[in-house]
Amino acid sequence: RPGGPCPPPPERRPGVRPRTVALGGTATLGQVTPMMPVKIDGNPDSSAFNKEIKQRLIKKGYTVAIAEQTQDPDEATGIVDREVVRVVTPGTLIDEGLIEGSGNNFLMCIYHKENYGIASVDISTGDFFVTEIEDENDLLAEVIRYEPEECILPQSNYEDDEFVNKLKQENEMMIHSHSEEAFHNAKSNILDHFGTETLEPL
Repeated sequence: RPGGPCPPPPERRPGVRPRTVALGGTATLGQVTPMMPVKIDGNPDSSAFNKEIKQRLIKKGYTVAIAEQTQDPDEATGIVDREVVRVVTPGTLIDEGLIEGSGNNFLMCIYHKENYGIASVDISTGDFFVTEIEDENDLLAEVIRYEPEECILPQSNYEDDEFVNKLKQENEMMIHSHSEEAFHNAKSNILDHFGTETLEPL
């Protein structure tokens, strides 16, 4: 956001070539290396230009971090402080201008041990569905049914390349992992959130 100059990028390590993030046409989002952050342009996140950049990056499967200045420019000495206030992924969109069509924009979580636990949520509408099934073919049918934009797996399932490839074959989506602990605590978190002792009322 406006209010202060962007910090200069640190020097690149010897032998590290910069990678350009292509946004289509001649537009790029700066030079990126493992040790150099993306250059930012200082435009407000609400601007049409930044919305277009965000949409293109998300379509390419990138995670987009939104930073805002957290300090009054008049009180800053040098660079104005900024912090990441929101992280946007294909399955966590709430901006109407970024969601294509009139359908849902689902984020799906899958946990597989003996059976398959599936949770699908569209945070732009509040739709939330949970189910448990036994057969892998039924799982893949659920993936086709919901067409999620993003899927989160526990680390153990994510490391199963055959399983991940099957999911990708049924639906083109971002797939990444989360800690096993997060999935183990999911039931208690849902019960606490809805104030119930069992999942049956849901």
